[in-house]
Amino acid sequence: MNNEAIKEMKEEFTRKLNTKLGNRRATMDELERNGMLMIEEGMPNVMEDVPRHEQYEDDDENTNPARPIPEADETPPVEYDKYVASKVQIPVGDSMMYGTVRRRKRDEEGNLIGRTNDNPILDTAMYEVEFEDGKVEAFYANQIAEHIYASVDDEGYTTYELAEIVDHKRDASAVNADDGFVTLRGRRVPKRTTRGWEICVEWKDGSTSWEPLKDVKESHPVKLAEYAVANKLVSEPAFNWWVPYTLKKRDRIIRAVKRRFHRKNEKFGLEIPNSVKRALEIDKETGTKYWEEALTKEMKNIWPVFEIKNEGETAPVGSTLIDLTIVFDVKMDFTRKARICARGDQTDPPSAITYASVVSRESVRIGLLMAALNDLDVMSADVAGAYLNADCPEKVHIICGPEFGTEYIGRVAIIKKALYGLRSSGFAWRSLCAKTLRENMGFKPCRADNDTWMRPAVKRNGEKYYEYIFVYTDDIMVVSENPRAILDRLNLYFLLKPDSIGKPNIYLGAQIQPFEIKGDPRKKWAISSEQYVKEAVRLVKDWLEKRGLMLKTRAPSVLPSGYVPELDGSSELDDERATYYQSLIGVLRWAVELGRIDICGEVSMMASYTAMPREGHLAA
Repeated sequence: MNNEAIKEMKEEFTRKLNTKLGNRRATMDELERNGMLMIEEGMPNVMEDVPRHEQYEDDDENTNPARPIPEADETPPVEYDKYVASKVQIPVGDSMMYGTVRRRKRDEEGNLIGRTNDNPILDTAMYEVEFEDGKVEAFYANQIAEHIYASVDDEGYTTYELAEIVDHKRDASAVNADDGFVTLRGRRVPKRTTRGWEICVEWKDGSTSWEPLKDVKESHPVKLAEYAVANKLVSEPAFNWWVPYTLKKRDRIIRAVKRRFHRKNEKFGLEIPNSVKRALEIDKETGTKYWEEALTKEMKNIWPVFEIKNEGETAPVGSTLIDLTIVFDVKMDFTRKARICARGDQTDPPSAITYASVVSRESVRIGLLMAALNDLDVMSADVAGAYLNADCPEKVHIICGPEFGTEYIGRVAIIKKALYGLRSSGFAWRSLCAKTLRENMGFKPCRADNDTWMRPAVKRNGEKYYEYIFVYTDDIMVVSENPRAILDRLNLYFLLKPDSIGKPNIYLGAQIQPFEIKGDPRKKWAISSEQYVKEAVRLVKDWLEKRGLMLKTRAPSVLPSGYVPELDGSSELDDERATYYQSLIGVLRWAVELGRIDICGEVSMMASYTAMPREGHLAA
């Protein structure tokens, strides 16, 4: 074929293509200028078949979908943000307060502080939050997001804690008593209805609202059933078909579970007292002072907690009278131990959140990785009487008993420190620890984990790095070139147990040990659940051997093949074995936390049967 002929054909094709594209380009330019489609003569009008919006009589003229979209410069200013106008309960000082996000915060030059990001963890924007008392505080976006997500369910709806049911009402649509039954297969049965009823509930934040009966029944059936009985509503059709069944089921479960929780009064062959009186009697019978010394030691530790009033003085107005409870125990070396706790269950639940967070296992693992990568040292320590360092945020008092000594019996004692057992003690200690690390030691919380604290530092060779402190209630772990110096500084504010200061061996139940890789002089750290799992297996073997049973030598899967626990129809476990089943689930759940994620699904499945376990559940 002639190359020149082919070349001419290509050129002719290109000219025709440019001609057609040129006409279309001109048409599109005209469209952009005039804002309409130009139809050439003889060209079919394809727009005739496009459906158009026809406005209904009840349509709002402002909702016409054909209205023009605003240009970019017409959009709201940059201060408009997804968090603005959000309501959030967030900590301010030592308490939780409700506030509204008002706007982005600006610096002195008028520039917005921080940068937004779709990932809340990476969002460094700062916002102004206005509280109910008019006070305005600045918070980072990740702090706001954390507390918003903490108060909503999986679908984003705000969740509230119900305090009590205060009232009820019905309208004309409610079913009357005469129409409350239907005939089904020759039997007269109650009609299943909740129509026409509303329940007024009071939430723990102090607000009240009217909610449909069906919603309250689904979320708090037992509480609503008790309210129906107290207010003589059981005969109403909206209640009589489900209230008796709910209360019977509640009583049955409580009776079965209560039998399982009993305190053993003997350990290592030694009687464990259930009161101070009995503890002193045992000492007198045995001619010893072991329990008296244990009580004296515990009282010495917690004595600063109390402000004992003079004889005849009364408690302050608004203070709540509670009791103390003493837990006695015998340690492995036969040492007697006593722990004095407050009866926090005798106080009203606080309206503010008292949750005290702890460092995650993932953060600890990352911290050990950072120590290996940066050739840093690791040390850990325990805080002695951690809670007792914090002030008590509640107004509570006790009446001194014999454990205080004969001269103080009957006197009023104000609880001034966060005593173990109070609802707010954990939060009070966590707040104090955070304040100390931030204000006195220059550490800042990590945005991804608020119980991982960090501050910039410089090594002796001039290299820059970060020092880390990981806090799990009273367990402290430090990653630094010189962790001993940090622990010594921390010991100035909180007493650290001297025998706990050193290289970490066991942290949060996991075995921690250093190791080295050939050719790399830097120290590495390993976390293992091996020791914990071995000890758990040994205890299970001992329990089985006492009953003439043996543990399987091989198990191809976590649960027997084809086993379906929800279909298990075997008999219910007796009290002793039901309690043992519950303890096994607790052991397995902690093993998962320490790294045995391969059994997570099966453990979660079997954990749902702890209230009423069966023979098949324990055998599986």
